[in-house]
Amino acid sequence: MKQRIVSLLLVCIICLTIIPVQAREYTQSFINLMMGSDETQLNVTWYSDGEEASVAWCKASEVSDGMMSAEAMSAEAETVLADEGEGYYSCMATVTGLEPSTEYAYCLVNNGYQSEVRYFTTGDKDEYGFALIGDAQLGSGETLEGDIAAWQYTLGLIDNNEAFEAADFLLSLGDQVDTCNSEEHFGAFLNQELITRTPIATTIGNHETDAPLYSYHFNPANASDKYGITGAGSDSWFRYNDTLFVVLNTSAGSIEDHDVFVKEAIALNPDVRWKVAVFHHTIYTVSERAEDSSTMSRREWITALLKECDFDIALSGHDHIYSRSYLMDGMEAMKDVQYYDDETFTSATDTEGIPYLTLSSSTGSKYYDVVFPDEPDILIYEQKYIPHVSMVSVTDTAFTLTTYRTDDMSVVDSFTLNKSPEKKEMPFTDVKDNHWYYSAVEYAFSRGMMSGMTETAFGPNIATNRAMLVSVLWRFEGSPEGFSHSFSDVKSSHYFDKAVAWASSNGIVAGKSEDRYAPNDKLTREQMVTMLYRYAAYVGKDTEAKGDISVFSDLNKLDGYAVDAMKWAYGKGIVTGMNETTLDPNGNATRAQLASILMRFLG
Repeated sequence: MKQRIVSLLLVCIICLTIIPVQAREYTQSFINLMMGSDETQLNVTWYSDGEEASVAWCKASEVSDGMMSAEAMSAEAETVLADEGEGYYSCMATVTGLEPSTEYAYCLVNNGYQSEVRYFTTGDKDEYGFALIGDAQLGSGETLEGDIAAWQYTLGLIDNNEAFEAADFLLSLGDQVDTCNSEEHFGAFLNQELITRTPIATTIGNHETDAPLYSYHFNPANASDKYGITGAGSDSWFRYNDTLFVVLNTSAGSIEDHDVFVKEAIALNPDVRWKVAVFHHTIYTVSERAEDSSTMSRREWITALLKECDFDIALSGHDHIYSRSYLMDGMEAMKDVQYYDDETFTSATDTEGIPYLTLSSSTGSKYYDVVFPDEPDILIYEQKYIPHVSMVSVTDTAFTLTTYRTDDMSVVDSFTLNKSPEKKEMPFTDVKDNHWYYSAVEYAFSRGMMSGMTETAFGPNIATNRAMLVSVLWRFEGSPEGFSHSFSDVKSSHYFDKAVAWASSNGIVAGKSEDRYAPNDKLTREQMVTMLYRYAAYVGKDTEAKGDISVFSDLNKLDGYAVDAMKWAYGKGIVTGMNETTLDPNGNATRAQLASILMRFLG
């Protein structure tokens, strides 16, 4: 009997050594993804009763049976006891090395306990968008439950309405909660599924500034340890693609500190295309705050600083009323229509003025009344006591902000800042500024439509072939994919393969036969205008213009398929004769001629 007991004990000991002991389940809540220092990073923040914390991540394609890849990256989290002895820690970690347009998986780890796998998708490298929200201020309404329901409704719009399909992240303009030391209010804002898979950026509102809870729940990138400091945090900045977002804690009063911080952020990001100022306190308003001394004081230093640093736009909340200022040159309103693209005042191009936009409440938990409807610097405002949410779309040449009412998604206001494409320094030694084609080559090169034959030679007199023009149009259209062709002389390894597939599928080009495209054949002038004519019809341009080409003596050389295209191109001034009597439809188009025609056609 004794021997049997000893045997059983040995078996138990052996089992304990080979069967891993599962970590107990630890609490993980208040989970949110925040914008990282740039688009390759995200900051992850959560609460847990486990002090040891880390985050693991990998591409979603590497997840198998709901388990993270063994090759998953990981990063330790910094933890701080967050709730005055209740045993919960604020855990903060940074996910790095993210690639654009990619789905990732991540999980949280506390004291060995691993959370469920969650997912997020990174945005596009060139064009992006974000959802903009003002003053959710959860806890300021009649009931917290009502505030939560309204917040979830707004998040549902962002998640499901097609207007926000291109939103890569959320930007909240302060007063996320009503009470700075209420975990219940922060939980109402943060414990939402969308925020666990869509990154958010926030700024500190006046309702959050006097307690540290904001700093336990939000981990802004590049937060200063010197400037704009209050109990909740400080000034910060993040970069996304070619946009710099400078986030100011306007509850902090040192104008000099903000000045230094902004200029340091810009010095670290000298090559950005757009500069966006983000702060909570509105400085142009139709509410009772319009004549407050604090509003006037902030207006004076903010407008001066943003003008000096060449910002493009300023976004704020605080007012619970939507408003947009005129373009502002410092504190001077630019009211003349000459500063805008047209009399609607809804867009401006290459302007030095800065529009100041104030967002209303995204939940309707609280509103303010219009007190000064004739405020001289305000171009448009709306107070219908209905929550608002905005969508911002950003490209290299346009920054568009559209604000919607959440009840019916009707448009409150839309405004676009346009910028002319940046000109690239031309490296070509065979294109001189006194050549007739200089400006055309500069136009095509600066827009990425044509590149050189080598790094230093454009080859202006080289004949264009059938592959070159179709590739130019394809790139100009955004390099669309998902098309196919049947040409045996166009291989998948050729640089023009996808361009030919797109163009032939959409009737822009045709082959020399059913299975032969002849990409290296020289492009004739009549072939070139025919491609452009068909492309114009494809994108909805006017193709009705018809020029009188009867003045040319060589029309007998013009093929019948190209007659309408040539009349259109001549009538639109896209092509001219080689001289007063010669059209030369079968002559070869040089690269310089192609650049000139593209400038006339697209410019």
